[in-house]
Amino acid sequence: MHAYQFDLLGRVLHDGVTTLGTGIDGLVRRTSTTYEVRGMREKVTHYDHATVGSVVNEVVFEYGDLGQLVKEYQEHEGAQDVNTLYVEYHFDESASGGKFTKGVRPSSVRYPNGRLVHLTYGSADSTADVLNRLAAIQDDSGGSPGDTLASYTYLGLGTIVIEDYPQPDVRLEYFFDSSYAGFDRFGRVVDQRWYDYGASADRDRYTYGYDRASNRLYRENTTASGKDEFYSYDGVNRLETFDRGDLNAGKTAISGTPVREEDWNLDMTGNWAGYLQKTSGTTDLDQDRSHNEVNEITDISETTGTAWATPVHDRAGNMTGVPKPASLSSSLTLKWDAWNRLVEAKDGQTVIGIYEYDALHRRIKRHIDSQAPDNPNGVDTYVHYFYNSAWQVLETRDTTTESAPPETLQPDWQYVWSPRYIDAPVLRDRNTDADGLCDDERLYYLNDANFNVTTLVDTSGDAVERYLYEPYGKVTMYDGSWANVRSASSCANVVLYTGRERDPETGLCHCRRRHYSSEFGRFLSRDPNEFMDGVGLYSYARSNPAVNGDPSGSISVTLVSNVPDQHTVPCGWWVRGVWDFRLSEPAPCRGWIVQQVHVRCTITDCMACAPFSSSAPTQEFSYLEAWPVPIGSTGVGVRDTGRVHTHNDSCGYWRQSGEIKFFCNRDLTPVVRWRRGVVYGSGRCTTTPGVLWSFPTDPGWVPFWWWVGSLRSEGHGRRYISAYWNCCPCRPQFVQHVIQPRGTETMQCSKHGY
Repeated sequence: MHAYQFDLLGRVLHDGVTTLGTGIDGLVRRTSTTYEVRGMREKVTHYDHATVGSVVNEVVFEYGDLGQLVKEYQEHEGAQDVNTLYVEYHFDESASGGKFTKGVRPSSVRYPNGRLVHLTYGSADSTADVLNRLAAIQDDSGGSPGDTLASYTYLGLGTIVIEDYPQPDVRLEYFFDSSYAGFDRFGRVVDQRWYDYGASADRDRYTYGYDRASNRLYRENTTASGKDEFYSYDGVNRLETFDRGDLNAGKTAISGTPVREEDWNLDMTGNWAGYLQKTSGTTDLDQDRSHNEVNEITDISETTGTAWATPVHDRAGNMTGVPKPASLSSSLTLKWDAWNRLVEAKDGQTVIGIYEYDALHRRIKRHIDSQAPDNPNGVDTYVHYFYNSAWQVLETRDTTTESAPPETLQPDWQYVWSPRYIDAPVLRDRNTDADGLCDDERLYYLNDANFNVTTLVDTSGDAVERYLYEPYGKVTMYDGSWANVRSASSCANVVLYTGRERDPETGLCHCRRRHYSSEFGRFLSRDPNEFMDGVGLYSYARSNPAVNGDPSGSISVTLVSNVPDQHTVPCGWWVRGVWDFRLSEPAPCRGWIVQQVHVRCTITDCMACAPFSSSAPTQEFSYLEAWPVPIGSTGVGVRDTGRVHTHNDSCGYWRQSGEIKFFCNRDLTPVVRWRRGVVYGSGRCTTTPGVLWSFPTDPGWVPFWWWVGSLRSEGHGRRYISAYWNCCPCRPQFVQHVIQPRGTETMQCSKHGY
């Protein structure tokens, strides 16, 4: 039983467990939150008692003058003290003329061991610099940017078309052969090419085809034979069949008998009522499953193949018994806490895993049996995790002594992450000589269009390990030449399916708020947002893993443009973009659709037909706006308009971009103060004879600050409008404009267990 306490603003102060259910772990009995004077979350703490007690672990936040998160202390053992390790964020606060000229953009991140990783934005006045768009991730050199770890080339405002790893001479290319060959006309990935330009060869490459509903029909592995894939779907776009082998010439099927086949019979809520596996045409498993009204598996039977252990669920729907991935006829025994987090795994009577979490639900410590799953012998290793504000692992430290404080331990692994996706790693660095630096081994990650890690390459660009996945994530590991299968990673790599961490001791995937079984194709606990991601409480990726992912549960946000598909209008017309913002499903809580708008413009009169005048400098400013979305609403009626008047006898350039996010109340309220009518940046592009930049429609409630690092938004997307015109009488007159998106754009949004 949970008891909650709120302050006068309705913010949760305490979430205490007054009565433990049968079999529920009681290490943590209360989560408490404090707030600083500006209303931002200051401290989140776990206690071992519902009302008093001792501190179990703690996270403490420090903020800058502008409200951005600048330091996050992560204490794993008790309350924060002078020895607590922390992650620090630095921002570019360059200012001139009373405004921040660089948008207070992130400039570097400090890891717990003191390492700096820099975020750079190109040369001064470059496109990346003007747009505050990430150009490169760089290592440190005496406090300044050093060697480039990854650099980025873009299409338009924010579509990455090249991610270049200069050290191994390997890059991801969507732009090659003088065209954007990696995308089709709808922006879907059709060619995922990792090119080793040092060796002039494809290091990893996959091509894709789609049906009219954007379901992925095939995946062709161009670097290895017998590893192409073909998919088919039912009438509601759920994966129905999967075949592996070599595609035929038309790429309409696998040639001959597939070397691997899986078929699913799905019920109306996405449960696997039937499951079939074949190898080279021979049936390995023909399985039937029964489910109850809350989607729990109640029975597994088979006409062919190994009998799987039937799962057992507790009253909260958590699996307390699950088939052991390494031996599906036997079970792992699982234990959960009062927040439905997996805290213990046993193989028979042997504990093979114990897991601890902070008050943000991040897993901060693993107690593991390094001999599991083959020879379980009890816990012998302890791993500490440290995260950035995006819930990405930055650094791990391990020991064989449970009581050793993490600040006394050497860093073991460090990760650098790509801006392409929350679970797209760039590289992993390792420390082997106990000098406090992770500089002894470096491996780079290559992935496919689903962000499955497919290849590890060393600093020379040579493949050292490869991975092959079935649609729901079961992995087969190979050496770098695809010649030999490995029973375990020779590189100790755990970042695998869709970029999530696979625990070797259990074979389960840790997907932030929930654990996932690739053999089962389902989560081990109910969706914390219940039916917000469909009617299947345990289903993964809406039963379409060939297209979708689920880093921690997902909800879609859709932008629809109401502007006709046109590129030119006559002089004197308004150029206008109108966007309706709405959620594709009812909001799981009261929240806000929030938009950061950036405007850049230069408008002048003709001045003897000169295209621009030195007396008309470029103006640039930003502001924020937001619209409330009630719980259960999709936000229908939320509309934004951006427009400019292309007046005769003028010429100019005008661009307005918007970055849109959906924030859930429970995560946003503790750290954001809302004020009516506040905007950041003011001004308008004006000139004779009266060409104006126009504000959008009433922005409603406006947040106090957008860049709060501790916030985790539910979605992310962009809209864009630009116009360039010359309406001078002695020159060819024209107006050109671009509006994006037209039609529908879907943004995948991460749920965090509200």
